[in-house]
Amino acid sequence: MVLVVLGTDFALGLNKPKPYLLECSEWLRQNTTTGMRIFSNDKQLIAQTGSPIDLQQVQGAAQLIADRHAPLEDVAYWIIHIKRGQQQLVDDLLEYEDFLTPVQRFENERGDLIVIYRPL
Repeated sequence: MVLVVLGTDFALGLNKPKPYLLECSEWLRQNTTTGMRIFSNDKQLIAQTGSPIDLQQVQGAAQLIADRHAPLEDVAYWIIHIKRGQQQLVDDLLEYEDFLTPVQRFENERGDLIVIYRPL
């Protein structure tokens, strides 16, 4: 079974490095410190910072943003991973433009995007 999964992964190219994720990870290592409070919809990116991961918050991040209940106080960064086709998330983020400033963005050729914001 493992060989089937690995073979499928290789055939589909899922094992290829994703440069935009690697660039983001490097930026996070250089610009965050362990223990910073981070809000994100991507647990792997939070893990790069060494900050605690609140899985419930990560899994519900899109809904928190949509409901305008996403945390702004005492948060060092928002790290939002927007995958191709997530237009509703993009639209919901526009409601926060008076409260966040984008500090970095990473994207791939497919249209996936990671935006790092700093709450004002």
